[in-house]
Amino acid sequence: MKKFLTGLLAFLPFILLVASLGMLVFFMSIYGPEETIPSSEMFFVILMIVLAVLAVILTYGAMVVYIIMACKNPALSTGWKIGWSCIFYFGNIFAFPVYWFRHICFKRS
Repeated sequence: MKKFLTGLLAFLPFILLVASLGMLVFFMSIYGPEETIPSSEMFFVILMIVLAVLAVILTYGAMVVYIIMACKNPALSTGWKIGWSCIFYFGNIFAFPVYWFRHICFKRS
């Protein structure tokens, strides 16, 4: 169960960000800068904003969780713990799946 939840936490921020950016590109391609979005499609605009905010919140939450997991991982040396913490801070949305695959999904026993 831990593998599934941490994997979901690793990939969900990226999926939400791609979904919200895809909706943004879709609306930008249909409506120009001078046009207003009809009220019938405002639900999708609000959904796009909610997905983007949720992606940011999940990214910061996942960053905290993954830094704690890396610091508690006995298989990592102190240098790797510091390195993974820096990687999570600067490259968070791309680093979560890499750490998940390397140290959680295919963990050596």
